[in-house]
Amino acid sequence: MRLLVLVAAICLPRGTVGAPPTPPSTPLSSPPLSSASAACQQLGHQDALLILDVQNAFMEARPIRPQATPSYNVPAVDGFIAQGNLSVPDSGAIIDVINAWLSLRNSSGRNASVIATLDYHPPDHCSFCNSHEGGIPAGSFCLFGAHTWSTGDTGDTLGSTANNNSHVCEDTVSQTAFSQNGYYQWPFHAIAGSLSARFDPYLDLPDDTVAFKLGTQLMEDNYDALDGARRSLAPAGQHDSQPSALDLLDDPAHDLTAELEIRGVKRLFVFGLATDYVVGETVKHALGLSDYTAPLLGGQVLLVADGTRAILSHLGEAVTDAVDKRSRYVDKYITTNSNLTDDPDGYVIKVSGASEGLLELCSRGLGTCEDSAQCQSALNREYYCRPLAAFDWGECAACRDVDQSVVDLGAICHGHGTCTDNGACSCDLLYYGGACAYGGPVVVAAVASTVTLFVACCVLVIATRMCTRRRSLGLRVEKTGLLPVLSLAEGHRYHLFLSHIWATGQDQVAVIKRRLATLLPGASIFLDVDDLLSADNLEASAYDLPASSNAAHIAESTVVLVFLSAGYFKSRNCLRELRAALKEEKPLLLVHESNPSKGGAPLEQLQQECPLELRDAVFGPPPPDQRLSGDHGAMRIVPWHRLNRFQLESLRLIAEATLSHTPHYRKKGRSPRLYFPERSDPADYEFHFPTPAVLHASQHNPGAAHVAELLAARVDNLDCPQQSRPLLETFERLRKESHSSGSSLSRMHSFRSASRARQFLLLYLNADTFVGEAGDALEMEVHAAISAGVEVVVLHEKDPGAGSVPFEHFLQVTPEQLVRAGLYRALATPWFPGPHARVSLATAAQAMGASKRKKGHGQAARSRCSASTPGGGSVPADLLAGL
Repeated sequence: MRLLVLVAAICLPRGTVGAPPTPPSTPLSSPPLSSASAACQQLGHQDALLILDVQNAFMEARPIRPQATPSYNVPAVDGFIAQGNLSVPDSGAIIDVINAWLSLRNSSGRNASVIATLDYHPPDHCSFCNSHEGGIPAGSFCLFGAHTWSTGDTGDTLGSTANNNSHVCEDTVSQTAFSQNGYYQWPFHAIAGSLSARFDPYLDLPDDTVAFKLGTQLMEDNYDALDGARRSLAPAGQHDSQPSALDLLDDPAHDLTAELEIRGVKRLFVFGLATDYVVGETVKHALGLSDYTAPLLGGQVLLVADGTRAILSHLGEAVTDAVDKRSRYVDKYITTNSNLTDDPDGYVIKVSGASEGLLELCSRGLGTCEDSAQCQSALNREYYCRPLAAFDWGECAACRDVDQSVVDLGAICHGHGTCTDNGACSCDLLYYGGACAYGGPVVVAAVASTVTLFVACCVLVIATRMCTRRRSLGLRVEKTGLLPVLSLAEGHRYHLFLSHIWATGQDQVAVIKRRLATLLPGASIFLDVDDLLSADNLEASAYDLPASSNAAHIAESTVVLVFLSAGYFKSRNCLRELRAALKEEKPLLLVHESNPSKGGAPLEQLQQECPLELRDAVFGPPPPDQRLSGDHGAMRIVPWHRLNRFQLESLRLIAEATLSHTPHYRKKGRSPRLYFPERSDPADYEFHFPTPAVLHASQHNPGAAHVAELLAARVDNLDCPQQSRPLLETFERLRKESHSSGSSLSRMHSFRSASRARQFLLLYLNADTFVGEAGDALEMEVHAAISAGVEVVVLHEKDPGAGSVPFEHFLQVTPEQLVRAGLYRALATPWFPGPHARVSLATAAQAMGASKRKKGHGQAARSRCSASTPGGGSVPADLLAGL
């Protein structure tokens, strides 16, 4: 008996025996709130007010305020402050809104964080069209400009017509000019230390405001404050007055995401300018709508509508719609997808006033409470203050297991417990279960013996794992299970030399060096900012300069990694490094950054920019003496990614290619095959379903059939049948079968039973998805699949050559009813080409719930799927090899 109580006390939440509380299954109307509690109208230490780019450059002309004290002396003409060079319509109206929230924060004990960003450019910043005769060339990697006939893409996508018109570049661009004349490039604005860069003088920022700055580097531009903003180290009140030469900025690693994590922020209120640019990109990043992991796991991203303004209203509305679609609440306490406990919620606060905004959150179940006294009873229900996993406070929620028709609240918890403030039934002695429905003296003895055996088994398993776990996290050689041998030829000091252009590649190569140091313990990697003692030594051997102990870094390196980003072949220093490497006959390893917002460029463009006399040596086949029989004998280009699983694959490929040229492995004549310890990489597993599973692919979803074939070839016991009948008929038959198999409660699980194949529908997202008549037909099929209980597997194509488009595109073209039904609640699996295809396949298999096992234990026949492509060809052998 004592053992049973002890195990329950250790393993289960306080006051709970059984499953954690869940939202009630019966839809509830919001309880009446006659008055808001004090806690509901306060901002706490897990809150942050994020104020984006509220500075003179983006403000409209506005009058001097005689009753207010500006934070600095500002020149005025006829009683008005002049408009900025890139003024946002009605921007002056947001100042009072933001100040009201700041005042509420101050009155709540100044616990909430205040973070403000500034556009803060050097005088000759790459985005200024005034600095470039005839405007910035099309295709520039430095983002610039705005236009009105698309969804907000920047000018580098417009082609030559955007660079030769007379109205391309002006000193000041107004909203009218944007609307009437279309495309404009950015003029001079927000130059560091100038009046244009300063915060609005009537913005009441407190002295403990943390400031971050965007676009501080000559050749970079940022529209996402969560990616690339630098923390200002200037004294309080001087963040917006330092010229570039005197500006003090923190290490790039301490970005805004890190700041939010350090401060423990879980509820982010967003204000500022402009909704269709920095505000929109930052909010999408925070919600996980871009290619980045959402930084506020389990938290909330709250866009204050009255505290933001857009340059173009229809683009601003697209941002607020995207935020609304990420709200999991359709009514108070009703979660549209209870599985997404870690994903941030999005919500647009549309009422005026700070206190009213917090009241609106309370009325939607997003507000706060401290105890059940702050929740009122309604409909004969008892309400408690349910804790939120990410917060120190809670939300009002109905006490579980009490039907609306039950008047006697003593029936709560089946009469064997009470509903407490901690969010669950507190069961009486000898009773257990989420609603105290099980137990009693009769079953205690049997349960006690079972628990004793269970605890003993757990202790044995934990002890075994602790004894067998390997301490090193480094990559291992697949054949031996040991760490790879790191050898160096005589006269060599470095295994790898990182060649890059600072403007667009310094952050990426820093990541490569840092992570390889963990994955290849003991590897010696040269990076100029860490290891360079003399710039003259960089290519000493290539130019016959005298060598010394600190010289000839390229000559002392085994492999030269060339990081291909925008401008690499236009850099004199990069070309000197490249020529030095070729003269020394160093093996080249090319790593390609393709993301233009991160300094990337198309591979074809980089090849054209490479000097003709170097092109074959850089992009052609490797010399015969550098070819090995391993995987990397002919592969010279590794794509660079930021998603962790795919970045790990890039790093593994870099490590294999580097090791293949070290003396130890060159002597063996092949590249070592590496894997991650304890098989942490899903691509190192085989996948299977214990019972048959079926993957349907619609003929109205271009490309889906071929992807389904690849998945079926990767996963045992997965069948992708040819369509002998329309999918609508198939799903209707499944729907009727599921209804006939039992009650509505069993319908959701009917396809997982041992006697019935589990059913999936593949939704493959590319530029042709949900387009035209095929898109209408696909919409009907997806609706039918959801109604039949078929699980929808969403894959997002990432290959530009195969129709890749940003995910925001699908939020616009997907029928709204499907989006609201939760089609995109779970993040789509990225579908990458080339060497990363194995990771995409493994990730998709995991998303489907396939079981994994070590390679070598699969069946002879992987699937019952025809391996023909839509065009009649076969699945590429090189893709399936090694899967």
